Amino acid sequence: MNAERLHLVAQAIRTELQEMRTLPSIEQLLTGLQGLANQPSDAASQQQISEARTALRLLVNAPSNSWPVSDRQVAEDLGVADLMGEPLMERVEAVLSVNEMTPAVAAAEIEPIAEDLRQATMQLDALVGALDYFDISRDESAPEAEIIFTIPRSAVHQDLRELGDEFAELSRILAPFQEIVTGTRSGIPVESISSSAFGLELLAIPAFAYGVARAVNEILTVYKNILEIREARNRLKESGVPDDALAQVDDHANQAMQTRNDALASELLAELPVAESLDEGRRNELVIELRLSLNAIANRIDKGYEIDVRAPEPEDAPEGEEEADPVLDPELTPADFQRQIRVISPQLRAERVGGAAILELPEGPRSEPGGADEQ
Repeated sequence: MNAERLHLVAQAIRTELQEMRTLPSIEQLLTGLQGLANQPSDAASQQQISEARTALRLLVNAPSNSWPVSDRQVAEDLGVADLMGEPLMERVEAVLSVNEMTPAVAAAEIEPIAEDLRQATMQLDALVGALDYFDISRDESAPEAEIIFTIPRSAVHQDLRELGDEFAELSRILAPFQEIVTGTRSGIPVESISSSAFGLELLAIPAFAYGVARAVNEILTVYKNILEIREARNRLKESGVPDDALAQVDDHANQAMQTRNDALASELLAELPVAESLDEGRRNELVIELRLSLNAIANRIDKGYEIDVRAPEPEDAPEGEEEADPVLDPELTPADFQRQIRVISPQLRAERVGGAAILELPEGPRSEPGGADEQ
């Protein structure tokens, strides 16, 4: 992650913990449980517990619950993702539901959560303070939309040439999405590159970014079923089933994803605002290219890539002043696509299992050095 994004997310975590009164609520719950353990019929302690649980249940409305995947990943990297929002609420409720009649045990299990929150609050204050002191700005430029790829180091073997080739491939994968809505392949601006894993943040107009978000979300829906197949395949492999017998399992998984991608390519062309400069013949060619791009996205998700799309909350324009983008569609505005991205973005997270990747869908010829051709 880059320092500017770290600063922004760390401040957002700090603000949420303060505004949701997370630590005070946990402290109140702990005090109530300890009091009830000492005096089982103490009404004041029971009231404390009830009030604290009510406050903690409000974490269902915490802003972090709808953060894009890339920001959730920053919270995970900082080790605080399970101290916020619904994950924390579920942790606490799990403890209390099991230990309704044993407040001493519940208190013992809540105490480490409270201590983690104390430490996290203190360290977040120090982190944000240090970044402010050294004048590290927050990543608040709020571009119209961003597409973020997190490339596992193992996928490019930490090799500069392979990483460069993969950047060219990503340009080729995204090119059909861009051409559909703009009519050109004018290049995709790079916002930043980070190195914890190889993170690539790209700037995009909202309709283009929405197309990618929609595609990734649909692929992930199918991929949940493929993960079950992959897990079963791994077990069969470990039990000594030969590769030629496993080939049928691989074929089934690949066919399931291919079938969805073939249909999805046509759906995207029908749904996205298509540039007027594209004639019918070119649109048909783009459907074929989209299928290959969707295949490439699915293959990469199976290899451990994370793909996120995020957009800022659009500002409400005065009534009658929000104009549609004439390049895109007379009905839809960039703000419409930003809103849709914000609905989809929190869902763009793939579950992970061990073992070898199972998808080997055709992606077409690899890009020549220099990336996708401009038109």
